[in-house]
Amino acid sequence: PEVFAYVGSDGSYTGTSPSTSDLEFYQNNGFYVYNGYAYYDLRPEVLESNFYAWRATGDIKYFNRAVTGLESIKKYCRPGVGVAGINDVRSTNSSYIDHTESFFFAEVIKYIYLTFDEPEKFSLDKYVFNTEAHPFEAPPPVEALWSLQQTQIGGHLPSKTWTGKVPQISSVFGIPLKLSDIIEQSVNL
Repeated sequence: PEVFAYVGSDGSYTGTSPSTSDLEFYQNNGFYVYNGYAYYDLRPEVLESNFYAWRATGDIKYFNRAVTGLESIKKYCRPGVGVAGINDVRSTNSSYIDHTESFFFAEVIKYIYLTFDEPEKFSLDKYVFNTEAHPFEAPPPVEALWSLQQTQIGGHLPSKTWTGKVPQISSVFGIPLKLSDIIEQSVNL
């Protein structure tokens, strides 16, 4: 669904109290549709996150979830020809959404492909994917941004409180330099 929620182990829930049918659906599926947003319009985020989890952990459950996702798209999102989103994920006979967004082809299909492809083909050590799942060759690692950070902020961890002049760029990334200096350093590597 477009928006879903869970019931916490302490009985807490997101937003307004779930209805009896929401809780029944939750018992069978592990989530419930939040606030009536039951449609699925072929968004990529779940399969994208699943791809990264599969690559990062190698846990077969993520591969199996991609298989299930693809099988569900083939079973429930095929109105005869093409692919279309559905109005209610809670129904096996849902009506279709009468359009297909381009992100289905630009992202969903790519992340499914990448999940099933050999990891060496597009290694996450060598490639970075933009929001549309286009691969870009990753730049070589910058030597010790951490040591640069330690030099610039006196050896304090960025998650610790420290006093002193506020850097021109957030120390969260450990690069308290002018943007022009950062660009010049990266060009001169």
